[in-house]
Amino acid sequence: MGTPIHNTIHYLLGIISFITQPQISDQDNWSPFILSSLSKGSNDILHLALRHVSLRLTKTTHLKSLPTIINHYELLPLNPTMQQEYSKLYKEFLSSKSKGPGEFFRNINKLQICRNHHIMLNTIADADLEDHKGRSTQDHSSTITRTLVDV
Repeated sequence: MGTPIHNTIHYLLGIISFITQPQISDQDNWSPFILSSLSKGSNDILHLALRHVSLRLTKTTHLKSLPTIINHYELLPLNPTMQQEYSKLYKEFLSSKSKGPGEFFRNINKLQICRNHHIMLNTIADADLEDHKGRSTQDHSSTITRTLVDV
């Protein structure tokens, strides 16, 4: 599956039941077939059951059967108001690099939300207002965000 299962093999059953056919993920089939073969030291039945839902890359087969990666970028312009607000947030982001990792990542998130989900900025504005209460440092991010939401 790509990552080790740290708890028990039963957690794998939960994942499989979410993504695969009921015959494989049914508890009545899981215990006698999968668990009994694993207890005997054989992974073959588990690998067979997971073959159609997992991507297994080994040293001998990696990237041979996968299609060529095609990167495609499409730039979509923001409307003038959004572009202005995004530019303000970007300047704030650039100035936050020296303020520590917390502020840096907060501003990256604001930029991503502005770009992808601008309606959610109202939530950020409310969180910023709560977070900055009582601080003596000047921070205009709430004002910038609130202005964008009000537009």
